[in-house]
Amino acid sequence: ILLPPFFKDFDVHNTGQITASRLGQALTRHGFGLSPQEIQTVVNAYSDPRTRDVCYRKLIRDVDETEAPPGPGSPPAFETVQAHTQGLPIGYGFTQPKPLCSLDELIEELKAKIARNSIRLKDFFVDADKLRKGWVTKAKFRTGLDVGGMKLDERSLSMLEDAFVCASGEGVDYIAFTTAVTPDMQNRDLEKNPSKACASYKPGSSHPLKSMLQRQNDPNNDALVDAILAKLRTAVSTHRILIKPVFLDFDKIRKGHVSPYQFAAALDRLHLKLHPEECQKVVERFETVNGDVNYTHFCAAIDPPTA
Repeated sequence: ILLPPFFKDFDVHNTGQITASRLGQALTRHGFGLSPQEIQTVVNAYSDPRTRDVCYRKLIRDVDETEAPPGPGSPPAFETVQAHTQGLPIGYGFTQPKPLCSLDELIEELKAKIARNSIRLKDFFVDADKLRKGWVTKAKFRTGLDVGGMKLDERSLSMLEDAFVCASGEGVDYIAFTTAVTPDMQNRDLEKNPSKACASYKPGSSHPLKSMLQRQNDPNNDALVDAILAKLRTAVSTHRILIKPVFLDFDKIRKGHVSPYQFAAALDRLHLKLHPEECQKVVERFETVNGDVNYTHFCAAIDPPTA
């Protein structure tokens, strides 16, 4: 888990500190499994006595070994965390990581992203294969994935490297890999045969679009979100709040959507107080296929233009 992105969107001025409420929102939204009492204990351990804000960088250093490699004489990571969390109930810690998906699920997820963003992934490997051998080293394979926008964790990368190892065992067969993850609409001979009929891409069961559609078809969930939006609509109308300019501050290139962290930060700046679970429900209602929040639709829902 990469911890810094969870908090940086709340830290607009890059001070290294965020409010206690925003820390609670970040921990709750990303499923760290902490009770309110445990979150308060973390807040007490890492709060600045002058500002009363929470120093999240110090928290990250204590729980993430990759952020601060131990030097000579430095205490082990476990002892550092234990020193700051004395008194926490047994069972304190993060929730168990999600089970590693199968290779087929991983390929389906990559295929969905390539289809959605029209990525020509093979081009990022061909440039590294000067002799056109059909394979690249593991380092260049990872670089090609990263440049192509395929952000994968270490376990997923290792899985792909093992599955598509080249015959010599010296690297990764990117030809076989790109063939496996390229959707039918990007068939390799399409440029030579432009009249070829290609089947439209349909997301598999692991694609987030499936779960999004399931949530949208849940009448109980719809009623709950409608009630939350009605509450926000009343607050905006009563206090005459201009909401869209705040979202535009987070959307520098005017994409029309922001990350879930930025969405929560915007609501907090607007003083539209929502429980973290309520905020997550609203995020799911206006979620895009790439995991962002369409704030233009949200603004239209709670502050519709007058006739």
